[in-house]
Amino acid sequence: MRVFRPTWKRDGKTREGTVYWVSATVNGSRLRKTTGCRDKRAAEERAREIVRHAERKAAGLIDPWQEQQERPLAEHVADFETTLRARNLCAQHIADRTSCLQKFVDTSKARRLSDLDEVKASRWLEQERLSGLAARTVNRRYQALRQFGRWLTKTKRVASDPFEGLCPLNEAADRRHVRRALNADELSRLLEAAERRPLENARAQRTTCGVTPVEEARLKALGASRALLYDLAAGTGLRKGELKRCCWRDLDFERRWVTVPAASAKSRKLQGVPLRQDLVIRLQAHRPKDAVGGDLVFPGASFPSLRAFKRDLVAAGLALVERRTFDESGERYKQPREIFDTEDDSGRRIDFHSLRYTFVTRLAQAGVHPRAAQELARHAKIETTMEIYTDLSLLDLHGAVEQAAGPDLLGHMLGQKPASTTDNASSRRTKRVRRWARKAARKRATNRPPAREVGREEVVGVTGLEPVTPSLSSWCSSQLS
Repeated sequence: MRVFRPTWKRDGKTREGTVYWVSATVNGSRLRKTTGCRDKRAAEERAREIVRHAERKAAGLIDPWQEQQERPLAEHVADFETTLRARNLCAQHIADRTSCLQKFVDTSKARRLSDLDEVKASRWLEQERLSGLAARTVNRRYQALRQFGRWLTKTKRVASDPFEGLCPLNEAADRRHVRRALNADELSRLLEAAERRPLENARAQRTTCGVTPVEEARLKALGASRALLYDLAAGTGLRKGELKRCCWRDLDFERRWVTVPAASAKSRKLQGVPLRQDLVIRLQAHRPKDAVGGDLVFPGASFPSLRAFKRDLVAAGLALVERRTFDESGERYKQPREIFDTEDDSGRRIDFHSLRYTFVTRLAQAGVHPRAAQELARHAKIETTMEIYTDLSLLDLHGAVEQAAGPDLLGHMLGQKPASTTDNASSRRTKRVRRWARKAARKRATNRPPAREVGREEVVGVTGLEPVTPSLSSWCSSQLS
């Protein structure tokens, strides 16, 4: 083992470092590592620890977690990101997780795994909440920490999860972006506005030269495509990304089925949704004659942007728009900005994902079983379908209460006497006995042989069968009375 300060030549002069290094041979391999010490005695003591650690590692006596503790935390975060990419997760999800982790590392100034602490994480999450972030945004950071902690434990980099004791916030108490579904009238107005707005805007802007026939046909086709897109989203519950990547080969017009490939689905599983007959007819008319299976149903040029969707809401009377020339500090914008207000009186908003809310809510209005609604919405948990995506404001809750009361209870409240259960049972039994008596009489009339006189009574006999009991008619008479 040799402890030294490295030297090098620069500009013809020999220079010497200020930090001592150690050089040794361990198990046939050369070890060269810095001690990080400027004092020679401290460097020699540190060098002996480094060599001893290397020898124990070569002999298999070192603690496996100790080796991970010495690695920089940035390397563990990079390995965690590599694991997420290897699982073929959504790029947006991976970027969100790594961004949250990096913010925590920068704020807490953690450099090693030993610096990860539940108290530091709780303090950081509390600071994020106090900075004005919503509970859902803070929970995204919580989820990133919990996922990273479970990954460290699973890959045996730490003995226990350092973030196991963290708890999420109650999102229901701090919801700032609450969506709502559209009723039938609002959806109809949105479809009409989306179909006519491109041509109307072009005519309003070109008051001098007007719109050529070719341009008019193109704008009409654009409006029809946009209205079809909104109707398809509200009629199938497909997400915006799934509609963007939907190809003609994903549509089966014979089976009335749209397939959602695993690469497009949020769950990364192959899924599908049935199509209404009217949507099948409109999609067949929308398909170009030269389209192939790999072509997009709604190409990028025809797919509306977020601003275009909000303008359609304004044209349908579902949102307001305000043009601003100056910002809050009084500085003038380079171009006037449009500020859209899509909230209703209760503070609920409309966006493109509201069409998916509309689809699930219309299923509930139609009386579809909750399990079937969950399958059509492609949710992993039925609570998501029932609690989040079902808009109770559009359901007839008063009618449900009246229906649950039943006719007997309503009749009693209105002063009407309900039918007696005993009388109903007696009436059903009387009808059943009369039906049996008529059936027995028809059978006797069909199989009656010639009668013979025995005293004053006639006994009807059937060959091969037990004689008919004379008391059957008397028993029926007693039951009928």
